[in-house]
Amino acid sequence: MFLNKNVKAIIAFLEKLPPHEKLQELSKVMLFKGRYRILKKALSRVQFYIILDLVNYSRILFPDPLPVKELLDIFSVEPGYGSLTGHLEIGDVIKELEIDRAYACANQYHLPVGNIRHVVQKTVVVTSFGATGAIYTLLMALLTRERATGRNRSCLVFNAPTYCLSDAFARLNGLTPLPVFGTRENGFFPPLAQVREACSHPSVFACILTYPNNPAQTSLGKNDLPELLRLVEYCQSNKIQLIADTVFQDLRWLSAPPVPELFALSDSSKYLSKIFSPSKDRPFASGYRIGYLMADKRLRPWLERVVSSTSTSPNTLSQIWLAIDAVFRRAMMKGELTPELFLPLKGRSIFGFGIKPLEVNEMYQRICDADLYTRYVHNLRFFNKTLEQNIGKVWDWLSTNEYFEVDKRPAYGNTLMVRVPKKAQFQNEFEYYFYALLTTGVIASTGGCFGMPNDGDIYFRVVMASYPPELVITTLDYVKGALINQKAPGYPLFKE
Repeated sequence: MFLNKNVKAIIAFLEKLPPHEKLQELSKVMLFKGRYRILKKALSRVQFYIILDLVNYSRILFPDPLPVKELLDIFSVEPGYGSLTGHLEIGDVIKELEIDRAYACANQYHLPVGNIRHVVQKTVVVTSFGATGAIYTLLMALLTRERATGRNRSCLVFNAPTYCLSDAFARLNGLTPLPVFGTRENGFFPPLAQVREACSHPSVFACILTYPNNPAQTSLGKNDLPELLRLVEYCQSNKIQLIADTVFQDLRWLSAPPVPELFALSDSSKYLSKIFSPSKDRPFASGYRIGYLMADKRLRPWLERVVSSTSTSPNTLSQIWLAIDAVFRRAMMKGELTPELFLPLKGRSIFGFGIKPLEVNEMYQRICDADLYTRYVHNLRFFNKTLEQNIGKVWDWLSTNEYFEVDKRPAYGNTLMVRVPKKAQFQNEFEYYFYALLTTGVIASTGGCFGMPNDGDIYFRVVMASYPPELVITTLDYVKGALINQKAPGYPLFKE
């Protein structure tokens, strides 16, 4: 390769980092901060600069399904401190949404539905700063309980490759991460029997399943249910918290079924938890920094300890948005918006403790008068249809372009894993990354940022959110041309 010793030194530094730190460092590369300032001058010689896995949705491409401004036009709001965890204000409406999801799962997979409501009612809801905050809060509560009760188990099991928050949490707190790796043949999702085997380590206190995973977007399905049921039973029997992170679950394409719901798979909520955030399937929701976790009620005091020392109480406006979105999600599942769907918000002070709570019919009527739900449905249908088409266009190009390689089109999510062909002869993913950056000005997070081994295929992630598919395809084609030629530009960061 043509990279000089300065870039090679950067690569040597990055290769030694764990996955989440790699992702963090590449974000600094993208901004040319710290040790990466030397790259900025070199980049001035390329025609443009594009990051192919920007995750924010573009307002140019997608409408806002639930604008905060319109909520403020409809309702009087008094922002301020609320309950510690948000459970008092929106716990019931979140539980009803998760009950409906569990029923949908049970009906899809022919599971009994009799105990679902009872199981979910035995949980506590904690709002958080997105899914990231939910995972951190939950794991910190579990760790606090371990230490306070003298058990001191110190191992975390999680599927990999995926977005490596669990790995980062373990390393940050002196714990032992136990990733269970999937392979290309199984969509980078490990067999659940292997996950259960990893949980047999006597020091495991939590097991995190991210499905669909990120960026491969492989999920669990009907064929996985027997092993998933065994894993649920094993974790509950051995007091291991089993956590489902399903933030991509409602981005479903190609007639994909609902994902399995943990609370539909057991007669008890003990040692079961779920993480969710609207950041992936609702345009612009990522900026509201809101999500939630649901967990066995016995965790409540430990969760409150963590929240009281970090966030204190949820953001008022974001919590209002989440509550109305939960009502609207349920309405879309049932086929219509009715006053009864607002019952879980009755007397809950979601608009602020200084505001007189509205009656159910008043909330319903104000939303109907503003035509808010109708436009929400219209804009979401446009968003889903457009996003599915955009993903399809890029995947179709990747599957036929005769250079980059791509596996089966994912049935969930908005990310694609692109493989660099071995004939490109890069020694590792960062050699590819910096060659592409300094030659074309085009970059994307590499597979190692998600826990993929760097001794095999080279992958990078494309996210369909910020750019139209035509621009993504043109950009990839431009990079393809540069890689085929592999001619170094005349600049000192390259060696002629």
